[in-house]
Amino acid sequence: QGATRERDLSIFDGTTAMDITPDRRALLINERGGGGGPEGSVFLRPLDGSPPTKLAKGRSEGLSPDGKLVLVWDANQRDRFSLVPTGVGQTTSIDLAGIENGQLAKFMPNGKGFVFQGVDKAGEIRLYLVDIEKRGAPKPLTPEKSLVWQGGNPVSPDGRFVFELRDTDRARVDEVTSIEDGSSRPILGKEARDIPIRWTADGRGIYVFKREGLPVRVFRLDLETGTKLLVKQFMPA
Repeated sequence: QGATRERDLSIFDGTTAMDITPDRRALLINERGGGGGPEGSVFLRPLDGSPPTKLAKGRSEGLSPDGKLVLVWDANQRDRFSLVPTGVGQTTSIDLAGIENGQLAKFMPNGKGFVFQGVDKAGEIRLYLVDIEKRGAPKPLTPEKSLVWQGGNPVSPDGRFVFELRDTDRARVDEVTSIEDGSSRPILGKEARDIPIRWTADGRGIYVFKREGLPVRVFRLDLETGTKLLVKQFMPA
């Protein structure tokens, strides 16, 4: 925060930043190159320059709101997640009842569940909700043929909505869907090649980036008015 230029925070040769801790002091990182090993590795990298800590093998998707747990999955066991502690504690496994992970999962704001992109036995993809405490079968949240850009966080700050891209067979429509009743509405003002990535902190808008090359431009899209405002540009050194 307050930096005037980008800083290289990669660990080995295949670094992907997945999340940041609530105190903004460390990054959750996946390593998929030679340094990460054949199964990949998950690291927590402090931003103060101290050495990273390896948490698990596999691929991480996100941190819990309190920063104490990480969602991790193994490519060899795609019908389950592991909850891996960032500090002291034991790893626990979450069975997805035969639904395979579609390479995206994010905690709910209350930390009691998580939303993931899943593929059922018929090959259809959609978003599901898992209750960590009850450990029941995943609950479908969105219609079939709906997905989210890899790395995005579709869950609203109040935990009431998700956004997704749905294939209606006639067109591909970006929508906001209610977790409570399943009702959906189109995302007003979204243009071609706009990719939703996460909600604004107040829940009134969604950040999108323009898939158009460099520099990468990030906009705030107001859900009520459809107005877009440029908030940030990124360009490698």
